[in-house]
Amino acid sequence: MYLHHLTVQAFGPFARTESVDFDTLTSNGLFLLRGDTGAGKTSILDAVCFALYGTVPGIRPTHRLRSDHAPTDTRTHVILEFTAAGRRLKITRKPKQTYPSKRAKTGTATAEATVELHQPTDTDGVTGWEPVSANHQDTAREIEAALGLSKEQFCQVVLLPQGDFATFLRSDAKDRTVLLRRLFDIGRFQELQAWLTNRSKATKKDLDDVTATLQHLSERIHQEAGPLLHQDATSTGEAALPDTQDPADVLPRAQHLRTLAVNAHTEAVTDEERSDTQHQNAKTEHQRTHELAGRQTQHAQAQARRTALDDKAAHHPQLRHELDNGRRAEQLRPLLEAVKHTARALDTATTAEEQARTQLSEEDRRTGIPQLQAALEQHHADRGHVEGLLPDEQRHAQLGAQITKLHTEAEQAQADLEEAGQWLAAWPALEAEHTSLLSDMTKTADQVPQHEQDIQTLTTHLKAARLRDTLTTELASAAQAETDRATEALEAKKRWLDLRERRLDGMAGELAAELTDEAPCPVCGSPEHPNAAQLLPDQPTRQEEEKARTLHEQADTLHTQASRHRGELATQHAEAAGAAGPAPSVELKAQLKTAQAAHRAACDAASALPAAQETLTHLRTEHDTRTQQRQQAQDRVTECLARTKTLAQHQSALADTLAAARGTATTLDERITEIIGTAKRLSTAIDAAQKAADATARHHDATTTARDVGFPTLEEATAALKDPQLLDQWGQELDQWGKDDAVVTDLLKTPNLQEAGLQPPPQTSPPPPKPCTRPKTE
Repeated sequence: MYLHHLTVQAFGPFARTESVDFDTLTSNGLFLLRGDTGAGKTSILDAVCFALYGTVPGIRPTHRLRSDHAPTDTRTHVILEFTAAGRRLKITRKPKQTYPSKRAKTGTATAEATVELHQPTDTDGVTGWEPVSANHQDTAREIEAALGLSKEQFCQVVLLPQGDFATFLRSDAKDRTVLLRRLFDIGRFQELQAWLTNRSKATKKDLDDVTATLQHLSERIHQEAGPLLHQDATSTGEAALPDTQDPADVLPRAQHLRTLAVNAHTEAVTDEERSDTQHQNAKTEHQRTHELAGRQTQHAQAQARRTALDDKAAHHPQLRHELDNGRRAEQLRPLLEAVKHTARALDTATTAEEQARTQLSEEDRRTGIPQLQAALEQHHADRGHVEGLLPDEQRHAQLGAQITKLHTEAEQAQADLEEAGQWLAAWPALEAEHTSLLSDMTKTADQVPQHEQDIQTLTTHLKAARLRDTLTTELASAAQAETDRATEALEAKKRWLDLRERRLDGMAGELAAELTDEAPCPVCGSPEHPNAAQLLPDQPTRQEEEKARTLHEQADTLHTQASRHRGELATQHAEAAGAAGPAPSVELKAQLKTAQAAHRAACDAASALPAAQETLTHLRTEHDTRTQQRQQAQDRVTECLARTKTLAQHQSALADTLAAARGTATTLDERITEIIGTAKRLSTAIDAAQKAADATARHHDATTTARDVGFPTLEEATAALKDPQLLDQWGQELDQWGKDDAVVTDLLKTPNLQEAGLQPPPQTSPPPPKPCTRPKTE
């Protein structure tokens, strides 16, 4: 905060208007308020505090701020210009005061306290002040937001009134904490303290969880590995390892059990692979026989359909002739029945043809009926070709499943290879670790005498530390007593100073009571006393002030005695602390327990050396086993990759053929559905186009039309008329014969069916059952 200008009127000792230009005073740096007692130094600071907060430091009321020497018609006010938080503000305050009034019955009126807060403005180069607030609540919020301090904090930090510095220092921890937290950013230290506390609790919980988990795993290992231990004891002739509750023994025991499990698993995997190979060979042979039987069945069915189609084709020439005559005569039906309906029939037929052609491709929409019929025949042939490739699509899927299975087997073999490789890669470090462990155990066993000496030293320090802790409690009580005596002495001094201040405030009345006529005033030196001050109703006396000072001196003596007692306890505490050292009792106790635990560990290490040597021997045996397993896994990976390559080549050849047949479709069934739909739309378009052509012909002269279609007379055309349903039946019969003929022809041309038809029928049998596999040992 920066003060710029202060103006006071009828305030404190200033009866007139006075101004202080702080900008001029601070132009050379620091400045000093200097003057005799009563000159108004403190009143300037009181005016600053009153302008900002509406009150002054201490417990003085605001109605006492008006100068007793000011004229009655002069209003008391304070104007302060300052800058805070980057804002320049001007505040004007007037305290509650009484002024002469002709309207009031008593001759005086009371003006309530007012406040106005302004900020500078600059409009078109014209500077001025604009209002910010004009009520006490809004102004208080603006001031506290700008300064960041309440009135009490402002007085303690900025002003520190006379005699109140000790009050700030001895204020309770809560008040000082609130102030210091606002002045200094200590939130991060509180967050760090909370984080460390939570981290300590979480770490302890994790340690407890890990210990419990280790105990649970130990019990689980003993439960699950019972059969392996019994089998190992039976095969080796040695007793099974006893159960243990010591977490340090869990790892060696688990490694031993894991070795037994790995050996059992290796044997089971070998048996399972041999059984899988036999089953796969039998399954492959059964699949080949089943596929051959299926192709032979398809070839026999196609031959039977070929014979049936040839039998039906004997009467097709006559049928086609009658069908052609009937269809040509059908063109004349509208003319023969009613020539007047010809135009309407033509419109209907043309619309039907246009709708039918919209369902065709762009190329087929503009072609004639022969081209449409040729396209229809081609679609029938394509359908037969695609249906003949359905078995190849199934074979392609089967090859994909076999390749996937080989990939899975290769991945498992690769995983076994990597696992063995990782173990062997870690073997040098593992061997070095166990070798180092044997060395460390030997060194630990040699430290037993040193641990015994440490236990004796820590026991002595712990006794001295407990005495130090007792003296610490007594010293804290003495320090609290000293603080209480200091607080009492401070309160007594405060009461004494308060009485003294009140006596000084009424000193004018006390001096006036001693004035005599024509005797000079000891203050102003005037021999006339026209308006002498009066004694206040609660004016303290000299005796009361002396009594308060005596109580203050007694309280200060008690404070000195309490301080001396605390010093004596501090000396005794220092001696005990020197003997005990800086460590607390809890830490010494923990160190003693640690030393005792280290002593026990050293004794245990001496007895555990043979077991550690045996563990290292078992690990070296496992190293040889892992080396052999790695070579076996490498052989399995090579075999799976070679088989996968062969099957992938066969699958790729089938994929090319199937992709050409599928076109844009996903599957052959989907392609067949597309062909059937397109053929149906072509057939519909052909029928619609034919009907449109028929309707066009009926517009010509009946005789001319009859000759154009091949009938010399209308009678012959009438005789050639057939039932339309019968004609459609003949047409559908011939169309279906053409479709079936194309399908059967394509089937009989399939190389797989031709080859199957030349081979003798195979001996079929049910597929071999899959052998039972032994579950994996984890």
